[in-house]
Amino acid sequence: MAPDPTIASTNLERFQRFMKDQPFDTFVVTDQWNRGWLSGFWAEDEIDERSGYLFISKDKAAIMTDFRYEERVQEEAPEFEMFVWEKILQEHFPRVWEYMDSKVVAFDKQYTTFLEYEQMLATLQIFRPWSVMFPNKDYVEKLRCIRSQDDIDKVRHAIRITEDVIRKVNMLLKPGLTEKDIAHLCNHWHKEYGADSIAFPPLVAIGENISKPHNLPGDRKIKEGDPILIDIGCKKDWYCSDLTRTLFVGEPSDQIKEIYRVAKRAWEIALGSIKAGISWSDADTPSREFIHEAGYDYRHAMGHGVGLKVHELPMLNPSRTEDYLKENMIVTCEPGVYVPDVGGARLESVVVVTKDGCDRLDQLDLTYDF
Repeated sequence: MAPDPTIASTNLERFQRFMKDQPFDTFVVTDQWNRGWLSGFWAEDEIDERSGYLFISKDKAAIMTDFRYEERVQEEAPEFEMFVWEKILQEHFPRVWEYMDSKVVAFDKQYTTFLEYEQMLATLQIFRPWSVMFPNKDYVEKLRCIRSQDDIDKVRHAIRITEDVIRKVNMLLKPGLTEKDIAHLCNHWHKEYGADSIAFPPLVAIGENISKPHNLPGDRKIKEGDPILIDIGCKKDWYCSDLTRTLFVGEPSDQIKEIYRVAKRAWEIALGSIKAGISWSDADTPSREFIHEAGYDYRHAMGHGVGLKVHELPMLNPSRTEDYLKENMIVTCEPGVYVPDVGGARLESVVVVTKDGCDRLDQLDLTYDF
């Protein structure tokens, strides 16, 4: 089910207000998630094929698509002037530039290919020889990551499904199951509990494999005393969940218990470090310092945004010193401890940033007091 088109209309208005203070008159959207969020047209792209382009100015909005999507655009994006291509894509750009009255055009360099840039620039300069195009990054994403109540509700719904899956799979864990078996169970129960799809392939690691933060599930079997890391997510109504727990079959070794205690405390510290007004790097620092002071290695980001994609802004890592958390951003908190040839532990929750802290969207306990 696609999101309510009235929400896309509100998102478009937000972006057009943002454009009033920018040095360009037209912005080209090529990413399918930004396109859907701004227009309500939710067709998915293929690796080498777009289902549409958006062109947005301070007071106009156009979409260029091919004939296969003509009726869908009329239904899903009625506020956009539609231009339809049938054979050669670049032949149709001039009509759009003329409608938009484009002179200075910005595009997102993360998603626009060099070939697309060449085609757009060539046709733009036929229309206006002195016109220019320049790359930018994250303009739409920085608006998208400040979530509406509808966004928050949809992420919460997806999280409820994934919580149920982790609880169910935890009940089924036993010696002899492989990482591949557990990944299969996660996919099966996501479907059974109503997910539209998985958000990413399950990350499952047993024992020493947990030292690889994104382990590819293999044939490693559960033995008594093993830790089992499960990092999974689903999509529901286009929005994602992302949760991680480290579970156990039997009594773990003292070394694994210590690793888990450090990871659990770092997770608690991370949850306590989130609030509006602090930099993304400052949100990362407290749990990272705790893990380092405990004598362990930790190199990935403490957290990231979750929404239409499972990895979105904000990115909570040491390099993001000039970006700041704002109310209604959604972020994960997922510090981890990793020891090569031994194993590790990671716990992950999803929270909404508030003025004075954060509200957890997950209600999943499944933690241990060793």
